Amino acid sequence: MANKYHAKKCRCSHGCKHDSRMEARRCETLHQLEQAGKIACLAVHPKYVLLEPLQLPWRKEKAVTYTADFAYTLPTGDRVVEDVKSDATRREREYILKRKLFEARFCRNGDAIFFENVGGNGRCAGCDSIGDKEE
Repeated sequence: MANKYHAKKCRCSHGCKHDSRMEARRCETLHQLEQAGKIACLAVHPKYVLLEPLQLPWRKEKAVTYTADFAYTLPTGDRVVEDVKSDATRREREYILKRKLFEARFCRNGDAIFFENVGGNGRCAGCDSIGDKEE
């Protein structure tokens, strides 16, 4: 099925599958940053449970999950969860709802910093030391 945003699925040189070339390029950069020691514990497509499964007397509800593009740890110890988005995909209703649920569950108590990387080469607030461009 064709992607309505014309993104093409591809793999990065590390063998990870990505939904777009922009996401694959960001993966390459993050792997380079991890090898250089600027980030640690890089995870590709980590999955988070936003709402636990629910057993009601009349039906069973599955867990609601969110799969980010990347997660990694900064030298400060902060955990960053990153999603690479285009201007169009960041406006999708399902994504907005899941982003808000993620932020309410994981960002309020300081467990994670959520970084919506629009265009694939943005900078994370508080993450300036690991920007996409090499110095």
